[in-house]
Formats: sequence, C-alpha cells, structure tokens
Amino acid sequence: MQIAKKITVKKGGAVIRTMSGGGFTLGGVERTPVVHDDGSVGYTEEYKETVLEADTNLAAGEKLGDLNFKDVTVSVELDTGQRFVMRNAFSQERPKTQDGKIPLKISCETCEEI
Repeated sequence: MQIAKKITVKKGGAVIRTMSGGGFTLGGVERTPVVHDDGSVGYTEEYKETVLEADTNLAAGEKLGDLNFKDVTVSVELDTGQRFVMRNAFSQERPKTQDGKIPLKISCETCEEI
C-alpha cells in the first residue's frame, strides 16, 4: 500500500516545483480537550484555515514576486491520488529566498476534496 509523501502544487494551472518535506492541513474544526475538576472531559471548538506548506526555488527567468499572490485557484495532488482545490487562495507570507529555498505558506477561502 502506497503512503502519501509527495505533493504536486499548481497555481492557475502552472506547476510550482516543490521540494520534499511539505505539508497540507485541511481546514475545519479543531477541538481542544478541557478537563474538569471532577475528571470529566469536554472540549472547545475553533475553526482553522486550510494551509499548504512547501519549499520551492527559483530557476532562471522566474520572478520571486510571482509567489506573492491572492485570489487564485491552487490545486494540490498527493502522490496517492487525493486531490484538493483551494479557491481564492493567497500566499500568507512575502516570498524570501534563503539557502536556495523559498518557503511557501498558502491558505484559501474554501477548499474542496475532489
């Protein structure tokens, strides 16, 4: 059985080359346990955003500024076949290059598994 390890990222249909070690967190409700004095356990809920994190780099002719974006469609595909569409996606941080890598952190208004 194959286990997901690689992520393919496309912004507006164009592939963003990513390096190994990225991650994808689906947005939704996150629950935090709350332990009461009597030993019973409840929880609180908080909505969290979808986040795609990956490292990329620049090749000759590419622009660092192209990695600072908003209101685009980003598609994510795991090497095991699961696919997601991030609508109205935006980069969370300004792009910076360090040690040959550019860390990407992308969120979106809505995300759908297709």
